[in-house]
Amino acid sequence: AAKDINFITGPLPKIEEEVFNNTFQAVKTRTSMEFSYHSCTRKVDPYHVLCHKGGWYVLGYCHAKCDIRGFSLARMTNTRCTKEKFKVPENFNVRDYVDLSFGIWNNPGSEQKYELEFCSSLATLVSERIWHVTQEIEHLENGCVRLSFVSNQPEEILFWVLGFGGGVKVISPTELAERVKLEAEKIL
Repeated sequence: AAKDINFITGPLPKIEEEVFNNTFQAVKTRTSMEFSYHSCTRKVDPYHVLCHKGGWYVLGYCHAKCDIRGFSLARMTNTRCTKEKFKVPENFNVRDYVDLSFGIWNNPGSEQKYELEFCSSLATLVSERIWHVTQEIEHLENGCVRLSFVSNQPEEILFWVLGFGGGVKVISPTELAERVKLEAEKIL
């Protein structure tokens, strides 16, 4: 019975029903859309919709920036579909813009290898999950585990690593180790 099952989510963003419906309609019909975003009006050819940790995003060609950008549906207002049709470029691949295992940040930068060592009290948790499609897990003699993977999402990985507190040590890249140190100092 439904009363025997619960889903525990993080805090979810508020999205207007009109925004949600118009975005999906525009993606489905390959029709440009216009909307207010912060204090600007945007015209976007929406290529792809993503749900990341309960937040909804659309990735598409932004006419104002002449570039592919990501937009949070929670920040969009006054959406409307235009009558203008578009074609998604044949070479468009969502994986060139986001890491479908890790994050939504629009980081079309190069991928890099991440190596993290988790303390023995987190070893089971880390070992039993698929964190990334490229992950490799090494069990160390001291009971710790080393997790490595390749990603282009430094912001998402920074926030994820901080969530483990002192239970994780960044082995590489050094840029991530430095950013974790700076954030930890700010927290103190």
